[in-house]
Amino acid sequence: MSILQPRPSRPHERWSRLLARLREAHATQVELHERVLLRNSPWLEDLLHWSWDGEDWQLHGRLLPPAGPSPSVTRSGWCPRLG
Repeated sequence: MSILQPRPSRPHERWSRLLARLREAHATQVELHERVLLRNSPWLEDLLHWSWDGEDWQLHGRLLPPAGPSPSVTRSGWCPRLG
């Protein structure tokens, strides 16, 4: 194959890249939505929860949370106290 000839099209690679970008955009939107919900519910900061500050996990809060996933942090571990 010569340098001047175009590379054969691989539609499945383009679709894979598109789907990866769409998944990333969706994950970003979910994270932002969760952050807005936490900002609008400051009382959730009082529930004990682990949050990720980018370098280490920190324990925040003073009250035992209900059973199940913590409503005080996003899926990535962000909480309003981190900024």
